[in-house]
Amino acid sequence: MEDKIKTTTKRLDEKTEFIAVDFFRLLFAIGIVALHLAPMQDINETLNYFVVHVLTRLGVPFFFLVSGFFLQKKIQDVQKVKAYLARIFQLYVIYTVLYLPQIVYDDRKAGSFWVWNLLDFVRNFFLVGSYTQLWYFVGLIVATLLLYWLKNKLKLRDRYIAALVLVLYAIGTIGNAYIQPLQDRIDVPVGALEQLDGKYLLLWLYFRVFSTTRNGLFFGLPYVFFGYLIAKNRDKIARKNYLLLAVLSFMLMTGEAVVVHEVFGAAGSDMLFALLPTSVFILLFAAFVDCRKTERNFHLAKHLRSLSVLYFGLHKWIEFYFVGLLHRALGVELNSLSRFVLVVILNYIAAEVIIRMSDIRHFQWLRKLY
Repeated sequence: MEDKIKTTTKRLDEKTEFIAVDFFRLLFAIGIVALHLAPMQDINETLNYFVVHVLTRLGVPFFFLVSGFFLQKKIQDVQKVKAYLARIFQLYVIYTVLYLPQIVYDDRKAGSFWVWNLLDFVRNFFLVGSYTQLWYFVGLIVATLLLYWLKNKLKLRDRYIAALVLVLYAIGTIGNAYIQPLQDRIDVPVGALEQLDGKYLLLWLYFRVFSTTRNGLFFGLPYVFFGYLIAKNRDKIARKNYLLLAVLSFMLMTGEAVVVHEVFGAAGSDMLFALLPTSVFILLFAAFVDCRKTERNFHLAKHLRSLSVLYFGLHKWIEFYFVGLLHRALGVELNSLSRFVLVVILNYIAAEVIIRMSDIRHFQWLRKLY
């Protein structure tokens, strides 16, 4: 199978391949590794802030957008939605089990009573995310369910859903990047509720239960919906200089990150207003990149998708058991950049081994990891 690629594709509905999107998925998956490992921490504080709180924040929104983009044709088919959600939940459970020893290790290190740790784990599993990066699976499940409900149960038109999700995203962003001035007022323990101003009680209850607005409602749903909307209106979306628009929007996003840090006192931010258009423009740019339709390229795209899931899922596990072992057992202390590079390399080796072994008859169960 090999088709000639039009280098002058004018509208998105003319595209029959999105190989470049899979390349960007892998790129942003490695970015998630950088987000969690802060590679520039020992080199330059300002550069590290840019990498961790600006550049790599593009990763998760891109994943949500791509999920919504490819979900568009399935969202009105209840059986396909169920199968999709079952697959995401399976990944979530598998990686939760994989990270259980680390969860227990962190709890014991914190010295909390085991009953409270268990209750906290149950809360996190269903409402927050069982481990560092695994909140994405919960967010994607919630966002998909909400979009299905809005489209098929409430039967809302897209323009009304767009207005709704923009309001939700604004609330979530204010409650994330811009809430630091209120944080000290609402961050009180249960036993000190008398210190809490009554007008902040609902905020206290929300953050006590959900911890953050970076979740499927305020974060996941807007991005999944706009990914869905792009796919649905692909016949109306023309080729433009989306790379330039993404760069300009990213510059605004960088400025916004500086503002929330310097003016609002945020140590970091998961959500920014300019993050939404920046991510959308990056997806549109990637979607319009033309690649030759060959068996080799389609195999490569599938391989990139598998690698991106394994990078996303395994990197904290690799860091804990392999890189952390160098320090705990051998006393070897790596600087932040060396630690990041080593995790990326080891994660790639582990991912390739898993993918290749999963082609062997008795190891096909490894495919459940990706």
